Amino acid sequence: MERSEILNIEKEVWNSVKNENDIGLLRGLSGIAFFYSKLFEVYEDKKYMTRLLEVVERIDGLVSKHTPTRTFYSGLAGYGWMLLNLKKNTVAVSESYFETLDTVLEDALLSFSNKNNYDFLHGATGVAMYFIERLKVDKNNTKVLNVLTHFSKGFLDKLIHDLDKVIISIEDEGKRKVIYFGLAHGISSFINFLFYLSKHVQSLEPEIKQALIELINFLKSKKSFNTISQQYYPNHIDNHGTVSLSRLGWCQGDLGIGLSLYNAGILLNDNAIKKEAMELITSTEKISLKTSAIYDGGLCHGSAGLVLQYYLAHKKSALDTKEIQKRWYRELEKQTGNFTAFKTYIYPPDYIKDSNMLTGATGIGLTLLTLNGKIESDWLRSLNLY
Repeated sequence: MERSEILNIEKEVWNSVKNENDIGLLRGLSGIAFFYSKLFEVYEDKKYMTRLLEVVERIDGLVSKHTPTRTFYSGLAGYGWMLLNLKKNTVAVSESYFETLDTVLEDALLSFSNKNNYDFLHGATGVAMYFIERLKVDKNNTKVLNVLTHFSKGFLDKLIHDLDKVIISIEDEGKRKVIYFGLAHGISSFINFLFYLSKHVQSLEPEIKQALIELINFLKSKKSFNTISQQYYPNHIDNHGTVSLSRLGWCQGDLGIGLSLYNAGILLNDNAIKKEAMELITSTEKISLKTSAIYDGGLCHGSAGLVLQYYLAHKKSALDTKEIQKRWYRELEKQTGNFTAFKTYIYPPDYIKDSNMLTGATGIGLTLLTLNGKIESDWLRSLNLY
């Protein structure tokens, strides 16, 4: 990786700050602030620290003037996660400030749970990521542990005894009941979240394992190879019999589902599940660019997300994914004009400039820093990847 590539990305990101009004991590200024914290960590350039502080100050101003969403994607939960992941003494944040966030986000956790909205991007499991991070920073914080435990018990009880309440999304004013399978909104998202939760609320491990078995059994019941998508799982299905085929991405598709199954196999100590997971991941390597529906370079539904997932698969398992990483990295170079242009693909077919973590330049910058060993890959938990 040339420093010039990162400089191109940083310039694009900085130019976007003045027009960005979302405060979240995956969409908004918190993701940009996190990127600057990593740039300062790697290059020790004071300019990056100055810009980090300016972005955080801008977020603080937006929070004080408006009522932001509570979500991990674009709201307070993602903002809190970012603050908790800044290195000590980078930004001074008082405990009382976090306690205020705790109160607001505990209410959000309860509200989302009561509505059976456990979505990672826009619902309860995303908000819970903030509380897990709080607990990691202060393991003796009994109040935070109690909030997280209370939420988790309710979530697990539904997964074990009333799975439909969790996995069915009600859409179109109640006319459609939709089940998603991917990492952004669906069953594999819940599997990965539970895998991560088990490391921090160990008292619930028996219930977590039981819930994982319920989710895996449901996945297996819907596994069917599709000759058009060249994948075994759809993006979603609904109560009208509609089957929406998956693209190959982070947000949906067999690659993310395979990674989640591998994690489940680790926690359940089940080699058969891990073997099935590796076979699912390997099967995605045969998918062509055209069939993949990969039209941009972003993390969500673009080539950067594929490179990182194959990179993670190699780190976690015995799979040799180096060649498929190279293939999608070359595509990433093409889609960004050798890291000079950063646009995300939207419907109807069009491209727009994008600097966000999940879909734009910030995420691509973090990807390059990771692949080249400049930063650790543990930030991928912000994408519910482990």
